Amino acid sequence: MTLGSVVRHPDTGTAEFIVDLGLKDLTWQQDEDGQSTASLRLAAVCMTAQRGIAASKLERVTVQSPTEDALLRSKYITRVSLSLRLPPRTKDVRIVMQTVEGGRLGSVDVDRKTIDAAPASPTPEPTLISRPNPQDARGKP
Repeated sequence: MTLGSVVRHPDTGTAEFIVDLGLKDLTWQQDEDGQSTASLRLAAVCMTAQRGIAASKLERVTVQSPTEDALLRSKYITRVSLSLRLPPRTKDVRIVMQTVEGGRLGSVDVDRKTIDAAPASPTPEPTLISRPNPQDARGKP
């Protein structure tokens, strides 16, 4: 697990952290569509100079495998994004990824100097993901 990039959102006091994660050590499950997916927990903590917690966030993330071949899968990396509120007293941020079963995959520490040097952009507008209506799948109105 490595840090891909950081983008600051000064208008909301947040930052978006992109982490790159190798796929070889994940536990894969076959879903009903025949795709392989892995469920992960992504946690981030803003730490103060005194090592106190200024803010934190925990998200569950599902990633899909681009291939069913385990040898090829080890060559792929997936990008996972996490937005986090950054209180002014944040000294650094630690991001931890683990499998839902509790196996730790890795962590990344990002210091305040790196965050402050990151490019800034307005906070993106939230978007809703539309899901197909189950009624449509059965051919009923």
